[in-house]
Amino acid sequence: MNKEFKYDSDEFEKQAQRFIIPLYLKDELGNYEYSSTGTYIEYNSLFYLVCAAHAISDKESLEDLHWLSASGEMIGVLSESFYYKVFREDDIIIVDYFNKKNNNRNYFNLNYQLNPAEISSYFFDGFYWIGFPNSWNKLKKISKTKSSEMLKQSNFYENEVSTYMKSTKYFMMSAMSVKTDSYDYLKGLIFTKNLELKYKGRISDAPSLKGMSGGAFFTTFIANSVHHKFDGVEKSFIFLGIGLERNKDNIVKGVSKKRLIEIFNEYLSEHPLEFKIVDSNQ
Repeated sequence: MNKEFKYDSDEFEKQAQRFIIPLYLKDELGNYEYSSTGTYIEYNSLFYLVCAAHAISDKESLEDLHWLSASGEMIGVLSESFYYKVFREDDIIIVDYFNKKNNNRNYFNLNYQLNPAEISSYFFDGFYWIGFPNSWNKLKKISKTKSSEMLKQSNFYENEVSTYMKSTKYFMMSAMSVKTDSYDYLKGLIFTKNLELKYKGRISDAPSLKGMSGGAFFTTFIANSVHHKFDGVEKSFIFLGIGLERNKDNIVKGVSKKRLIEIFNEYLSEHPLEFKIVDSNQ
């Protein structure tokens, strides 16, 4: 039986973390180690997982990348995929699930556009980066000896409303936009000292951002800088890009939505959908 578990996040935060998933790499012995964050994307009514290419070394393969399901099973990201492609220069991997959607997750829709009347209600001088930092993950390593039932019982809490992951915590941090010399990228300045966190209170240092790579950059209503407001998935979360790195000057950088759409179009031009009309009378 599950022990009593308290889920602190409000509805806005709950919906935000449903866009992302923690990813694990399987080693040569069959054990798993936490790697990075994946983000769910919808484009042209098809569904994808996007992650950071640098999270997989030359000695590793995308076939080694997994996520932990609520049933306690380790699921390979390619196990139900249609195709995938690695864009090394952009540090992006696209895993294509065609029309198969994970109904327990939210998807950033790259086709969604705000109308001009709505733009003034949103904050575009900065953005959020959401992901799973390694330092906040109690499940950094998973032994192959652990059964799916053991992993389910120790890492998930289920009630009549939803299923919650207890061992891996997401982090949503704000950044002030920094001018770039290319629309292909998005940069922001983050503050890492003497932070006031909603549930942890004041902390002297922000967590290490290792593991956040592949998480989403997004913005929301201006009012959400003070009080979170949830008004449906599409309107509450405006996708801006995929976060990839943080440098020593506390500048975070990622691929912009504009560039990501170009990457998707390039991918789709190389892998067009083919339909064959079959005569049912034959």
